[in-house]
Amino acid sequence: MQDWLSLKSVAALVDVSGATVRKWVKEGKLPKPHAVFGERRWSTEEVREAIRKALDRAPLRSTKATDPDEATRRFRANVQSKAKDRPTHAR
Repeated sequence: MQDWLSLKSVAALVDVSGATVRKWVKEGKLPKPHAVFGERRWSTEEVREAIRKALDRAPLRSTKATDPDEATRRFRANVQSKAKDRPTHAR
């Protein structure tokens, strides 16, 4: 059986706001939500896979690779560094 996460749960998992989750979905950094009984829900496995991929690309900052706080810091650092590399468009 598939496990589903709400926007609030995804945001708490990666320690960002809901607005940032929506932004990262648009940028392809997190998976798109699915319609589940008329509500947006994220597949737990798809979110975990996105986090794993981001962590694989992020440098280790400590030897505690299994520490959830360290994993969150690495995920955020990787996503934020990609945002800096992206060209900005003048309005």
